[in-house]
Amino acid sequence: MKQCPKCQKIYSNKFETCECNTILQKIDNINNIKLDISNKIKEVNSMKTCPKCGGVYSDSDFTCSNCKVSLVNKSVKDNQVHCPKCNSTQIHSDRRGWKITTGLIGSSKTMCTCLKCGKQWKAGSI
Repeated sequence: MKQCPKCQKIYSNKFETCECNTILQKIDNINNIKLDISNKIKEVNSMKTCPKCGGVYSDSDFTCSNCKVSLVNKSVKDNQVHCPKCNSTQIHSDRRGWKITTGLIGSSKTMCTCLKCGKQWKAGSI
């Protein structure tokens, strides 16, 4: 078995170069192949396709890199509290508290934090 060092694709010994025109290297350990295949399967299963252009994206993407369409949940109701960045409804709110830079100034303000992307904003500012 041979593997492309650039794109990690696996080929039989009869091939000398990969589709990407890289010279293939011999693989001695079959366990490495099984592990690589297992990792690729996990990677493919975690990917999703854009509803507009069909491009592949992961769970951490907010917009499609091909067509720039928003990939966030569009089913959030207008009156439901949600993150302005990713539209997640998993929000934590708490008083800002004391800071070393400002001391007690603004410590009574309620801050919201998105548990999905980490965005912070003042409650009621959206």
